Amino acid sequence: VYAALNRQLRPHGLFFPPSPGGSADVATIGGMAANNASGIYSVKYGGTRDHVRAATVVTGTGEVLRLGNRARKSASGYHLLGLVVGSEGTLAIVTELTLALAGLPQARRQGGFRFPDAGAAARATAELIRFGVDVAAVEFLDARTVAALNRFGQFGLAETPTLLVEVHGSEAGVAEVWAAAEEVLRGAGGEPLVLPGGRDAWSIREHATRSIAALRPDAATVRADLAIPIGALPRLVARCEAVAAERGLAVHLFGHAGIGILHALVLADAAERAAADAGRDVLVEEALALGGSCSGEHGMGLGNRRYAAREHGAALALMRGVKQLFDPHGILNPGKMW
Repeated sequence: VYAALNRQLRPHGLFFPPSPGGSADVATIGGMAANNASGIYSVKYGGTRDHVRAATVVTGTGEVLRLGNRARKSASGYHLLGLVVGSEGTLAIVTELTLALAGLPQARRQGGFRFPDAGAAARATAELIRFGVDVAAVEFLDARTVAALNRFGQFGLAETPTLLVEVHGSEAGVAEVWAAAEEVLRGAGGEPLVLPGGRDAWSIREHATRSIAALRPDAATVRADLAIPIGALPRLVARCEAVAAERGLAVHLFGHAGIGILHALVLADAAERAAADAGRDVLVEEALALGGSCSGEHGMGLGNRRYAAREHGAALALMRGVKQLFDPHGILNPGKMW
């Protein structure tokens, strides 16, 4: 499990960076590899695929393969390891992983910034990345999500669109990067906020999904897990708000904004489900039109299969061919992804 692994690594001054946030205490390393999971620190450190150096896998025919090596870079043959990471268990069973770790930073600083509207927060995120400010994390919460968090945990946050930011490095480096980040964020309309009780930002952020679900425990959660180029983030946020208003949907927006991942959640009962699903379809189409993806980190599974042909076109046939090579009898996680 991710959190348990990092507890073991801490005495050695190391950590496995692709933090899955609110699921850190239940997310297994195998599951993270299957989904190519990303997380809070992916802005600086990348996702799971960036940290898997090698793997021992068993294909659908029972053949045992060793993929990859311990080198950081290789130009030898096809990147079969990259195919397996993110394949959601449809190509092979992973029995062993070799992971690249990172050193714990000497210093870190985190804080929050509130914005007058969600568009301003999205533009601030895009500016941070455009200017090359070396942030470790940039997480976005819209006003509706902040309100849900307050109701769930009595956090006392100002219920406005918010960015949670963290920087890593040496003492001097952190001070310099934080000053640069604050200049950009203030310039985009952000104002620093004090986290209540001196709380760690991620101890609040980790409750986002469950706090939204707690608003209507009997409703289903309809989720769009969108990925787009960073520069398109303001447009996608605006479209999410417009679609919500047009269709009368209460959409909660949050996510790993620093890598262009935005989660849009709608709570819906049986009578509302069709409208919520239709709204999700519109948002996925918007993300694809912006050069993005229907799934930033949660995979295809069953829920996103209907978007596969729209996103991948003729390449979908090649993907099915890869599946056939690894698993000719279709016994590995059958019926998923494609």
